[in-house]
Amino acid sequence: MKKFLVTEEEKQRILGLYEGIKNDPTTRTTFSEQKSLIPSIKRTRKGNIGITKTTTGGDATISGDVKGSQSWGPQDKAEINGYLKDENSGWSKDLNNDIYSKIKWWDSDSKKNYKKLLNREPWVLFNVLDEIKYGESGSDPDANAAKAQRVVIIDKGKSKEVIPGNPGTPGETWKVTYDRQTNPADTSNFFANNSWAISDTFKNYVNDEIINPLKDIVTEAEVRVGQRPQFYIEDFNIDSSVSRFRNTITNSGEPIAPGTENPDRMSFETLAEKRAQSALNYIKSQLISEGLIPQDGFTDSNIVINSKGGNGDGSSGPDPYVEGNKLVKSGKYKTLGDAFKDSSFTNPYGQYRYTKIKLKIGMIPLVDETKKPKTPPTPDKIVDKQNWEFKFFWKDTDYDFSFSLPKFSIKQKAKYPKKPKGVGWLKPNTEDCKVTWWERFLQKAFNYGKYDNPASRGF
Repeated sequence: MKKFLVTEEEKQRILGLYEGIKNDPTTRTTFSEQKSLIPSIKRTRKGNIGITKTTTGGDATISGDVKGSQSWGPQDKAEINGYLKDENSGWSKDLNNDIYSKIKWWDSDSKKNYKKLLNREPWVLFNVLDEIKYGESGSDPDANAAKAQRVVIIDKGKSKEVIPGNPGTPGETWKVTYDRQTNPADTSNFFANNSWAISDTFKNYVNDEIINPLKDIVTEAEVRVGQRPQFYIEDFNIDSSVSRFRNTITNSGEPIAPGTENPDRMSFETLAEKRAQSALNYIKSQLISEGLIPQDGFTDSNIVINSKGGNGDGSSGPDPYVEGNKLVKSGKYKTLGDAFKDSSFTNPYGQYRYTKIKLKIGMIPLVDETKKPKTPPTPDKIVDKQNWEFKFFWKDTDYDFSFSLPKFSIKQKAKYPKKPKGVGWLKPNTEDCKVTWWERFLQKAFNYGKYDNPASRGF
């Protein structure tokens, strides 16, 4: 066999060409990479067809949230399911007539949303139905929604909702206000004539009407909550007055002989003031000694004394001397002294000598620890709230169509010829790869031209 000689220069040129193309992915001409592969087709996008219907005329929108007459919620789910199972309740029939039957056959999203609500949040459907039939006020039906020809249910997504926590039930707050606003009808016997000394009648009144009721409260509080209550003065008013019979004592309390004049005779207002102070001091001493009010619990701001009387000079009522002289002149009495000795004349003036006590005592509230909270406090919760929108259309005349075809990715991996014989192996095959009949069809149909890069063939 004849030998073929290749010069060293030609050999280096061929080897250099080989090194330059052996790693080029677009050639695939190395013998180690030449193999037969099958073509592949992959769908990269689904096709879809959509039909929507535009509207004309009036419409209504309902959310299904709890408001007005719409009062169904998650807490009513068991009751709602009972109504849905009971054919005689009418709920299932009304839901179908007013909502579901008005969803168009091609509106798959609304049908899906309806079924989702029926299974998960049926109270939303009940609230919508209530508003259709009764409106938000409970007595005014939503006419737009009731006569709608089409219903669309839209999933509006979720939003954050704050559910207030339960503050719990605290112990019972036990508050008592002692309010002494009344007095005996006749207080004329609280003090003796021309005297400001405390009488036994006044002492009994204070003990029975003020001290003992407060002590009873102390006993009850110690039994109920194991604490002694703390009282305080809210209002302390004393109204004092004398009649207009002249006082028969001096300002120092010395007696004045009948029928004589003394410039130091005690005035009406002075005696009324002394009686008011005596009443105040006695009540204060009793409250402090019994531990009911602290020493510093009495201030000028909560104590008011009025010793002016009805006449403004410490006295009240008419002047008995004027009235008595009239009766003497009429012949009923010989002298004024005779009139003053007659109780039928003097007794009516007793109403004008009074010492009226108006005492209001408050108590700092006590908590009854014996009653434990019914529910412990719980914090607020932030939850995801599903929002819905129900569209009710009167008229529904126009259709909108939309569609898109599926998209495919076709990859053809080439089939290369067998390895050439002889010296031909030194020359890479740069001709186009052979293609099948369906590849030629796709070339013409989609105008893709030659497959210069097998790795990128497709559409």
